[in-house]
Parts: sequence; C-alpha cells; structure tokens
Amino acid sequence: MQLSVTNKPLNAVLGMLGIEISFDNKALSAYNISVSKTFRNPEEALYYLLNNKPFKVEKINHVYIIIPSDKQITDKNVYTELSGHHKQVIFTGTVSDRETGEPLTFATVSLLNANNHSLITGIVNEKGIFKLPVSESPQKIRISFLGYETITDDISPFGTNLGKFLLKTITIPLAETIVTANEVRHKIDRNSYLITSDMCRDAVNTEDLLHKIPGLYFDKVANTLSVNGSKKILLLVDGIQQSQDYIKQLSPGRIQAVEVINGPSGRFVSDDYTAIINLILNKDYRGYEIYSSNFSAISLSGLNRSEPWILNRPVAGMSYTHDKINFYTTYFHSKENQNLPVSKNLTYRGIELLSETPGNTPNDLYKRKSNTITTGINYQITPMQTISFQGDYVSGKTETNLIYTMERTDITNENRRTIKNSTENATSDYTFVGTLFYQGQIGERFRLYTDFSYNYYYNDIKNKYDQNDASNYIAQDMYNEYKNHTLLNIEGKYILSPQMSINLGYSNAWRMYGSESSHGRGFLNYREYRNKAFTYMMLNFSRKFQTKIGAAIEHINSYDRDIKSNYTRILPYIQANLNINTNINVNASYSTNQHYPSLYQLSPMSLIIDTFLTQIGNPELKSAIRHNITFRVSLGDRVTITPAFDYIHDESSELYIEKGYKLYRSFSNINMREYSLQITYDQPIGKYVRFKNIVTYYLGEGLNAEIKKKPDGWLANSEISYYHPVKSFGFEIGYYRNMKKQILSQGYQMVDKDNWLISVNKSFWDKRLSLVLSYIPPISAGIRRNQLRVLDTSLYKENTCRHLESYNNMFLLKLSFRFGRGYSKFPERNSTIKNEREKKTIEF
Repeated sequence: MQLSVTNKPLNAVLGMLGIEISFDNKALSAYNISVSKTFRNPEEALYYLLNNKPFKVEKINHVYIIIPSDKQITDKNVYTELSGHHKQVIFTGTVSDRETGEPLTFATVSLLNANNHSLITGIVNEKGIFKLPVSESPQKIRISFLGYETITDDISPFGTNLGKFLLKTITIPLAETIVTANEVRHKIDRNSYLITSDMCRDAVNTEDLLHKIPGLYFDKVANTLSVNGSKKILLLVDGIQQSQDYIKQLSPGRIQAVEVINGPSGRFVSDDYTAIINLILNKDYRGYEIYSSNFSAISLSGLNRSEPWILNRPVAGMSYTHDKINFYTTYFHSKENQNLPVSKNLTYRGIELLSETPGNTPNDLYKRKSNTITTGINYQITPMQTISFQGDYVSGKTETNLIYTMERTDITNENRRTIKNSTENATSDYTFVGTLFYQGQIGERFRLYTDFSYNYYYNDIKNKYDQNDASNYIAQDMYNEYKNHTLLNIEGKYILSPQMSINLGYSNAWRMYGSESSHGRGFLNYREYRNKAFTYMMLNFSRKFQTKIGAAIEHINSYDRDIKSNYTRILPYIQANLNINTNINVNASYSTNQHYPSLYQLSPMSLIIDTFLTQIGNPELKSAIRHNITFRVSLGDRVTITPAFDYIHDESSELYIEKGYKLYRSFSNINMREYSLQITYDQPIGKYVRFKNIVTYYLGEGLNAEIKKKPDGWLANSEISYYHPVKSFGFEIGYYRNMKKQILSQGYQMVDKDNWLISVNKSFWDKRLSLVLSYIPPISAGIRRNQLRVLDTSLYKENTCRHLESYNNMFLLKLSFRFGRGYSKFPERNSTIKNEREKKTIEF
C-alpha cells in the first residue's frame, strides 16, 4: 500500500490504514505526520508511524491496541499503573454503536481526575463491557474508538455502574492523503465500505464512486447501477429514500461510507428490491453545490433511420446546507429516439405469419420525452430529531409504431398472400409524489422513523391498429388510466443490550386504480388495502458471529367491482454472519420479499398488438413472493463466491388464451425457480490499474408453465481501468455480457444487451469539469446481437427477434460540471426523506 501524507495528525493517519485499531485520539493527535512511502501491508505502516514515539502496540485477536509505553494490558482487559497499598474500586459500563447497537470491542476507555489526567485506561471486551479498577475517585470518563466521535462525560459521585455509552460515527478528513487500501466491514446483513480519497479521486458523482465497490457496477451505456448483476436496487441516504436522480448527483466528497444491504427487510420487504445501497454522508458538511451534466448517445451505424441522436439526458440541480436546514432541487430531462429492425414468425389456428427480414430498415420505432422536478427540505427540530418534505413531479410522452410486411400462409392448403399492418401507441402521463418524513432519537436506546406518502398517476393512451390487405381493417381506441396511492410507514429500533436489539414496525398502503374508455366507462375500478407488521431481532454473540431473525406478515384485501380477494402473506427472514478472520467472511441467509402487479397487468382494457393478438389485464392477480437462499464466501475485498437459489411463488407472467375464437395475451400467477453461481474478483494492479470482474451462471424454470423450458446461460462484466491522479486522466476497456433469458409462463424472453466498451475520461479546472468519451465498437466476439422472444404452446407459437446491430457502433458523451463551496463544523444529525415512485413500462 502507498501512504502519502502532509502535516496530518497521527490519529487521522492511523484511521486510513484500513485495519482495526484501538487508541486514545487525544494522545495521538498531538503528533503531526508527513510521509510519502510504500509499505508491504498496513501493519508495517502502523509500526513505521509509531517509531520513536512513546507508544507501543499490543495485538489482541485482529485488533491493534496502541497504549503508552509505560502501561500494560492486564488479564482483565485493562491496563493500569500499579496502585500500591490503596483499596481499589471497580467502575463498569458498556460501549456500543449508536446506529446498530453492536458492541464496540476494543474501544478505549479512560477515567480522568479533576485535571483531566488519566487515572487508568482500559479497553472494552467482546460483549461491549469495561471494568476499570481505581484507587482514586475519578471525575470524568473519556471513550474513543476508530471512526467514532470521542465522548467525555462527568461521573456521578454515586455508584460505580456508569451505564451505557453510545458512540456516533465520524468522518476522518482525507485531504492530501492517498491510501490504496480499502476498508470493508462484514456486518450481519450488509457490507460496509469506508470511502477513501483513493476511491474519490476520479469519481464525479455517486454513480462513479459506487462503481469502485466490489460487486457494484455502473453501466455507462444504460446509465444504470447494478448490485451483483441485479438492477432491482434502491439508493438511500442515511437510511432514507430520496429522489434517485438527486442521490446519483451527490458529490463523492460528501460520502463517508457505503453500505450494501443484501436481502432487504422491514419497510422495504414488499418492494421487490434485491439489494439496497445506503450512503452515509459526512454529518459536518455545511455549504452549497451547483451541478449539471448531460449524457448523449449517438449511433454511427446509420441504422436509426435519419436520426443518429438516440439519447439526450441533461440534468441540473443545487443543494444548500446550513445549520438546521438542508434544501435541494433537481431538474431532469430525457429524450430517447430508438429505432430497431424486428422480425416475427407467428402461428395460430393453422395460419402462419412470417414477416420480411427488415435488414437495415427499422420497423420498431420508439420515442420518449420526459421531465422530472424534485424539491426537498430537511429541518432539524433538535440535534436528534429531523422533519422533512419532498415533492416529485414527472411528466412524459411516449410514441411507438410497429410496422410489418408479412406473408400469410394457410398451412392446410398452402394459400399465401401479403399483408401490411402497423400498430401505433401513444401515451401522455404525469405523476406526483409528496412525502412527509420524521426521524428522531428518543433517549439512548430508541430510534423512531415514520413517513407518509401520497402518489397520483394519470395516463392518456391511444391505440390504433391498421391492416392493409384484401379487406382493409382499422381498429382504434382511446382511454385513460389513473392511480391514487397512500403509504404510511412506522418503524422503530430499540437497543436491549450491547448484544441485542429489536426492530419492529407497521405499514399501511391503499391503492385505487381506475380507467375510462371511449367505448365505455368504468372498465377498471380496482381498490387495494394492505396492512403489514414486522419484527426482527439482531443478536451479536461475539465479534465473529452475529445473526438476524424475524418475519413480516401482510394482509391484503383487493376489490374490482364484483371480484373480491382476501389473503395473507408471511415473509420469514434469517441471516447469519461469521467473520472467521480479517480475510475470510461467510454469510448465509434465507430471505423473502414480495411485489405487486403493475397497472397494465391489472387493467382489462384491450390493447391490439398484431393481427392475431390483443392484450388484456387480469384484476385477479395476487402479489408474488420471492424466496431467496444465499451462501456467500468473501475472501478479503477481492474475491466473493455466491451460490444462490430463488423460488418465486405467484409471479405475474404472460398467458396466451383463446376467447370466442380470438387470441388474447393476459396475465396469470405462476411459480418459477432459478439456480445461480456467481464469482466476483476485484484486483488493483500497482498504483493506477484495476481489474474488475463478475461472472454468473444461471438456470431457470417455470414450474407450472404449459411448456416446461429451462433457460440457462452465463453473464459477465469484465473491465480493466487505468487512472493517473496527477494528470486527472484515465481510460477503461470492458466486456459486458448482460443479455439474459427471462422466464415466461409459455417460453422465455431475452432482456438487456451485450457490448464491448472503450472509454476515456479527463477532469479539468480542479475536477469541476469532467468529460467522459465512450465508444461501443462493432466487435462481434462474444456479442449476441439478436434479442429473442420464444413462445411455444399448443395454441400459439411466436418467434420474435429484435436486431441490435445499431447498438454496436455507438458514441457516448457525458459532460459534467460542479461548483460549490463548503466547510465543516462539529457533527450534527442531518436526515433526509423518503419518496415512492411507480413507473409504467412499455411492453416488449
């Protein structure tokens, strides 16, 4: 590891080594360090920094304890000066993390006299307990631990049980410090990563920073984040859900740590997230930021008709933090224009339809414009209580047009004729989400969180089908759909002891869906009431072994005119974490979560797809439950091996049925399962190079599907990157195999894309201006350019192919600007707000 420091306090430098150290902050802060040197490991750096200083190091288990040279550690886990002939009194207490309740093993505890001189100093044991014998009556107690705020309290003259002490995490300044070792802590249900200056040096925003963490990927083409290959993730700030657009634009310098939570629980258990990323911000930041960026994608293949600009996404925003107030606002605009060649082969009731191969002429035309405005404000009522409000407004327009020239063949008599058809869909939608939030600490043991959200969604839809053959046929309809949705969350956490805490809560949700058509009114009048209660207990048996166990139970009532549904879901959860040593961690979990049908899956409104097919929803759909079993082995922060099993009960999937000699695509609840094995490897090479990989093999099956298929395949993200901090220049070469076979009840559908990517980035003006140029070359090695949809039933057969050649010759440009001024003060609590947003997606 390389350490480069200029005139920094010794305690701050030790905090950057990425190893467990216990020391007295005040004693070490008296020494300033300037050094530029490469060490074989953090331990060598530790002994080098303490050379010729009045301290020594004693190692207990994996913790390095720094004590004055004239002290020693006794069998009772304390070090003390010999007391001679005086009778000693033993003072006791416990020390825990304020956020998690976990005992802070090896925290340093000192008892002080009236002149603030230490009478005795000791360390906390694995249960969070300290016992300090003294012969002189102490006046104060001082407690310190790496990464936590040092506290000093007066000691009451009555009693020797000093009670419980809860320490808050703090930020160690990273200015002028370069450390190449990352610190990762494997906790019960999450991995926690300390953000170092090395990780921030070429990161412009949150997305760039998260790309530095093993298992996390920022897709520069799709502008999306994934955790272990899954894009079903949620971003939080200090445990609170804010606007995702705002979070992604945060300055990396404001982020102290990142927690990657696998197997969400509590209030998130019904949202179908596979992982949650929680950003822990520096609590002492005060200042303002103004930022803007623009991402553009330009097709060089000439296959996007006469419109080479495929995508343009500008974003602008600002944030202001001062004393008790934090205010932020963000504006996001998106314009997409993607045109692809698509071919089809359909068979139904002895009739085969085969479309002409479109070649280089796109016949699947897609346009989308959207605008998003987010504004939020947080106000600290007291240092331990915050109230906030956030509002989001999103509007958009979408146009799609599918144009086919097809050969119609009657299989019984070989009669053939040519037909031309087109299906046009146009939507105009808007949604508003408002959320009121409160978070507070009540006493030393109890934390309370609550929020209330209201969401309104409205969408106008136009559907037109035009068939041109011997008998011209035109069908069209116009209808709207709308949603009202309220959500209440109440969640509390109570610390029973340094080894035990309990998390419990309640959620209430109400949804109302409706629609009106030009052919009639009241086609959909769907109402849903959900009540959920949950409780989880976290047990810290030792520093090496922890477990979390609990469950959520939800009762669901739904109504659609005369159709009523009433059922209960039970969602158990158990996770165990074993830290074998500093380099090996084992985590085993069984978790469940659920998700609900979307509006288009419930709505019985008719949407014509093609000559044969019309889509209708199913208001009788139930929520789906995902059961996940995972066994994860982590070897340092370099290699992770994860076998997993997913079983989904009542997944909403397409179902092809016949009514009155007419074919419909509707939706039904089915069961499915998937096995997977994933290996991640993340390795720095020297000072400037990094090699990052994730490889996954999967095998899926629809259990009650009409035609049992077992789609399988392998996925990969592999890249090598270089960055020179002095020149503020870097480049990256990567291979991304992301196209996956998604199970349908009667077949499968491929989603996502494969591509190679070459990227260069350069920062200017002290990192205020950043430029990223990327190119997707037309390399065919390892690339699947045909995205398939395969259905094979006794009633209907379909083979649809989307040709993705236009994606494999594309130029990407991202320009970012950030300006601001901030300063630090003593830490204060600064919380944020949650919002809920639902988006309707356009079907395949």
